[in-house]
Amino acid sequence: MHSQIKIVLHEKYVCEILHQARAILKTLPNFNHIDLSNLHHIYIIGDLHGQLADLLHIFNANGLPAIDNPYVFNGD
Repeated sequence: MHSQIKIVLHEKYVCEILHQARAILKTLPNFNHIDLSNLHHIYIIGDLHGQLADLLHIFNANGLPAIDNPYVFNGD
């Protein structure tokens, strides 16, 4: 599903995003238990290979991640 849209972020924004993501991820556990008893669906997404446009397409088609709209991302 690789899109032809090319989005180029300036280096300072990439560094800021990575810095903030690292700070957030360091506070989270390595895995989470998910109670599926009240869920009607769960989206399991394969490796996006860094394709931001593909991620945006998935969110546009299925909605943003939320408690009642869960996603599992399986990638490198």
